[in-house]
Amino acid sequence: MSRQITVTISEKTYEQAKYLADLRRQPVADVLAEHLSRTLPGEDEVMFPQIDPDPIVEKERNAYLALHSELWQKHPHEYVAIYQGQLIDHDKNKLALIHRVNEQYPDDFVLVRQVEMTPEIVYQFHN
Repeated sequence: MSRQITVTISEKTYEQAKYLADLRRQPVADVLAEHLSRTLPGEDEVMFPQIDPDPIVEKERNAYLALHSELWQKHPHEYVAIYQGQLIDHDKNKLALIHRVNEQYPDDFVLVRQVEMTPEIVYQFHN
């Protein structure tokens, strides 16, 4: 499948593409399209850089996972705040909880999550 688009390129780039197109006896658009298809990542290549997880976020996430069964028993469907591996607050109202957390820990990362039956949602993608 192909798609026709309009792209603005510099005069220098156009001249280089036109020169190559004239040598090959091809339209400039075909030369540019071929160049893009050769230089862009393929379908099976990673197009986005891998980002290392933040260790502070991961620590609180792991604490939430470890505490999950207890949280589910005591605070089902509530929002919980996890700080330094401990439950520090909970509320049915997410905004109220976030407001309190921001007042008490303005410069620190505090994980706020809603406690559901499963600790994390797993997304599956099929090709």
